[in-house]
Amino acid sequence: KSMVLGEAWFGQAKKMSNVLFLNIGSCIGMGIIINDKLYHGHSGFSGEFGHIQMIPKGELCYCGRIGCLETVASGNALVKKAITQIKQDKHSLVTKIVNGNYEEIKLSTIINAMQHGDQFSLELLEEASDYIARGISTLLHLFNPEAIIIGGDMAEAGDLLLNTLQQKLNKYVMVQIKKDSKLILSELHQTAGLLGAIPVVMSNRFLNYQELL
Repeated sequence: KSMVLGEAWFGQAKKMSNVLFLNIGSCIGMGIIINDKLYHGHSGFSGEFGHIQMIPKGELCYCGRIGCLETVASGNALVKKAITQIKQDKHSLVTKIVNGNYEEIKLSTIINAMQHGDQFSLELLEEASDYIARGISTLLHLFNPEAIIIGGDMAEAGDLLLNTLQQKLNKYVMVQIKKDSKLILSELHQTAGLLGAIPVVMSNRFLNYQELL
């Protein structure tokens, strides 16, 4: 939620009234702005995008449910899959980057390998993007936003991620809805959440000041 406020005040969502922000990193979350207002939901739990079910008989998620999006498309999921397959003798530039120390593999390592054309890392991105695109298609059909902004560690993959998602969305989204909504990368990188805290603090200070009057 803080990150989408950062985008609304300082980033890609300026001058937008209806926008979704996807934070794709170790986990997957979402911030929602509807009609210029941050949407919290009834109990404040809106935006749990990472916990929609993708695979009915999939892996157990830390939330206690089975086959959540996070179990197949988050940074943690990619790292886990990379370590498992490389230990099974899958050839990858990732092994060279970490000097064979599997415990040093991080999402940034995999993205680095992708950007150098590593086939294995690109296959990981391809698979994860398909799941993410299926989730995004649901969001587009439900919310019809002006834009969906992709942020978080995964966004560091840049056009590799964006172009793959755009291609996948062609399979899952109605043409007219896809035309009406932009899919863009955050330009704030890791500062989005920090910048988003500024309007929260300012509004709280203002309210407290008003109460003193």
